[in-house]
Amino acid sequence: MRTLDFKENKVQVLTLDELEQSYHENHVDGTPVNGIYHYVLINKLLEIFATHGLQPEVQEVFAANNRDSQRPGVTVLPAVEERDGRGAVSAHLLRRVYANIALRADESDDVVTNVGVAYHQRGIQIAIGPMVKVCHNQCIMGRPDVAANYNCFNGDTRLAAEQRTIAHLTATAEQWAQNYEAQNMERTRLCSAMASRMFGPAELYTLLGIFTEQRVRHDTSHRNLRSPMAAYPLNSAQINDVCEATLLKMLGERDMTWWDAYQCANSVLKPDRMDIPSVLPQQLALIDTLKTCMNAE
Repeated sequence: MRTLDFKENKVQVLTLDELEQSYHENHVDGTPVNGIYHYVLINKLLEIFATHGLQPEVQEVFAANNRDSQRPGVTVLPAVEERDGRGAVSAHLLRRVYANIALRADESDDVVTNVGVAYHQRGIQIAIGPMVKVCHNQCIMGRPDVAANYNCFNGDTRLAAEQRTIAHLTATAEQWAQNYEAQNMERTRLCSAMASRMFGPAELYTLLGIFTEQRVRHDTSHRNLRSPMAAYPLNSAQINDVCEATLLKMLGERDMTWWDAYQCANSVLKPDRMDIPSVLPQQLALIDTLKTCMNAE
């Protein structure tokens, strides 16, 4: 029998079947918290993309614990453990889940289009974009490729009531599926543009300065400095890691491009390395910052 131990590792990898076996959290009226169970949402997305012939396949499902005292990422129910065994999947209520869904229809040896799904206490986020296989990097190429049922991508903009529904999220996924070919061409165009532009020490130092300023403006208590952006690309520790990774990359390659720099920065934004609700907002903030810097050159 599969068991879970979030004390040993705060991030656990599950199958979709195991996620379904976990304890289901409901409101007092019996309806699912977040409006839908995590595994039901993932299965609904699989159905949408399968209907359009995109050959969806769940690559992995992460469940993570966190320190929220009111609604922690993981709650273990002793009564269910007593019935089903210590560490049983069925005894775990999982509130913080991230899934990768690969769309196999047009995958290459290097890249496959991926749908990221983040389900957690604040709400639900979904995104679509290239997944670089060698480094397992999810690439979000712009605002049209993300959606959420709460305000995490829009800065200070308030979401309309209809945007805060599960129906809005599934309708967005349906639109991605319907317009898959045209939108993928635009993503490929941007990837190619980044791969054709050289990236050197001057660009690195400029980018690191911008990342730092964005983080400070986002977190500051001074209203006259505070930025309205929903998320910054990188926190302090991530900026250090990205600086080191990029410098090491420069040592080994003469002709480094903006695409290479993007992959160095993106390598730290993964659900097993950071807080799940921040993964997709930071990925969007990252690509927006890189596109602005490229266009300013």
